[in-house]
Amino acid sequence: MKKSAFLFVFLSHLPMYAQEDRLQLKILSHNSRQWENLHENIPLFDESAATCLITHGWTLFFNEQLNGWMLDIARDISTRTDKSGNILAWEWIEEADGSNNGENESAREQAVLLADALKTSVPIGYDKAMHFMGHSLGTILVTHAARELVDPVNSLQRVIRVHQITLWDPLDTIILVDLAPIVSILRRNMVYVDLYRGITSVNDNRANLIVNVPGVSHSVYNWYATTITGENTPVVIYPKQCINDNILSGSLGFENSVFLAGSENPYERMIHFPECDNTESMLFASKISICQADTGDEVFGIDERRHCGNATELEFVRGDSNTDGDFNLSDTIRLLDVLFRGGDPLTCADAADANDDGLLDISDAVFILLVLFSDNEMPLPFPDAGPDPTDDPLGCENYTVP
Repeated sequence: MKKSAFLFVFLSHLPMYAQEDRLQLKILSHNSRQWENLHENIPLFDESAATCLITHGWTLFFNEQLNGWMLDIARDISTRTDKSGNILAWEWIEEADGSNNGENESAREQAVLLADALKTSVPIGYDKAMHFMGHSLGTILVTHAARELVDPVNSLQRVIRVHQITLWDPLDTIILVDLAPIVSILRRNMVYVDLYRGITSVNDNRANLIVNVPGVSHSVYNWYATTITGENTPVVIYPKQCINDNILSGSLGFENSVFLAGSENPYERMIHFPECDNTESMLFASKISICQADTGDEVFGIDERRHCGNATELEFVRGDSNTDGDFNLSDTIRLLDVLFRGGDPLTCADAADANDDGLLDISDAVFILLVLFSDNEMPLPFPDAGPDPTDDPLGCENYTVP
């Protein structure tokens, strides 16, 4: 191979730092309280401290996001932590301006660039808590970037642990992008995902925790910011009786960030459910909404607790959605009731995952019918009870083997 050709191939695989004004990975200087280019200021990165990263969404009408609300949140975090930790930002204003109708693809491309930028900037061996936060279109970016860090596909083959992702109002109703498959991969890699709904998010996206933010706004990061400054320390109760007799340990917003918890036990600040004590698993897709916000801290209640997870592998029969020990048409009816009528939460989600794809949706109900009335074969464990042979985030909370 000619030297020129070799050089071209080599350079084409390096992170895109060609133009100085396009160094997109920023770090907050705790002293100047301004963004600096991390690639040019590596000494600003403290490898003994936790890291959080913030990114924006669409910039068509909001081009000053980097030095607007993002900088405000970064400064609030710096103040809250007494000027400690690494507070990063990813700037992709040009790619998110809404001019090319390809924002979803742009977000995925930016995710690879962000992952590579971190892999070439974060010191080798860094093992402290890492928390990503993305708003709107940026939820696609941080989700895919985290995947490239914990399970590389299109980026450099270095693995960096990500502990938590916060999604601020994903664009479920505007861009029909399902984050659930990527979130499932992240959760299998022990990434905690919390989602804060405003006006565009309707899907659970398989997040660990879903919070219906009070008010009507897409800019849910403004509410989140009140939990950074300490202005608001939400209280969470369960069951949702909106009384203070059942207060759970932990809070919402930045109060449960791994950035605050540190690295010894980064998940210690998460919402704590007594019945999940011995499951060694984090809560799945529990919806939380406001009870009252009259004075002082807001009070939230659990609308729906779907699954705690279980460290012990309960045996179950695949397709037995209603967990009655029989496999018949009633299992389809039970699953449809949960999916479309808000029926009681399933006690064994793995059993209802008939096609064993790690998701609960209409395809599972259809698959049960195909097994009952055609030649389709049900994945194991079936027809006898057994443990789940595949790794997915569903789990089985309660199942009595007949």
